[in-house]
Amino acid sequence: MIKIRQVARASDAIYFPRSEAGARVCTEQQVAKVPDGDNMRLAIETLDGELVGTINSHHCDPRNGNFQYGLLKSEFVR
Repeated sequence: MIKIRQVARASDAIYFPRSEAGARVCTEQQVAKVPDGDNMRLAIETLDGELVGTINSHHCDPRNGNFQYGLLKSEFVR
């Protein structure tokens, strides 16, 4: 289970606290999303299928060949 408070502290900005129910709704919305062009979120798993992190691409610009990415390390995912 992702430790929501630790993830929030490691983020790029300080966001208002979210309830556990709110975090679940947000997660469900993220799961239901389809990739938007080259913008997407992927799970990182071990060969045994254990979730150890996520990586996402955003602000993708195919014309100029650049993008930004975010990486959520395994210390926040359990």
